[in-house]
Amino acid sequence: MKIKICATNSEKIRALLKAINGKAEKHTINDPESIWRYISQANRRLAEMTLHGRNQQGAKVSVLSGGSVANAYKDKCKVTMLTLYRGKSDWFIVSVSSAMLYRDNEGYSQLQITAKQREKALKGLLRG
Repeated sequence: MKIKICATNSEKIRALLKAINGKAEKHTINDPESIWRYISQANRRLAEMTLHGRNQQGAKVSVLSGGSVANAYKDKCKVTMLTLYRGKSDWFIVSVSSAMLYRDNEGYSQLQITAKQREKALKGLLRG
């Protein structure tokens, strides 16, 4: 799967998320706007590492939606797992599925960069 994240694909993304999440809404990713927030956060972190434009290609963001799970949930709640990939100039959804998040755990967003990006970031940060 590879879906470009753009306004043109908003309804396609919304339908995909609905199919994955079913009736669950509280701890899941339900709309493209939520995905844009993860992308904005990733872009900001990449820029802080002095990675701009095409130097961002290959970065991935792994997301497990949902904040901390309240004790009101007996054991677990349904959440969305999402993997985003940075192409030459755009972000893409490359994986989406549902998962269960257990009480006393919480969601996350994790940025992964390539070895080449790590080297470039270290050089940029040391240059300072």
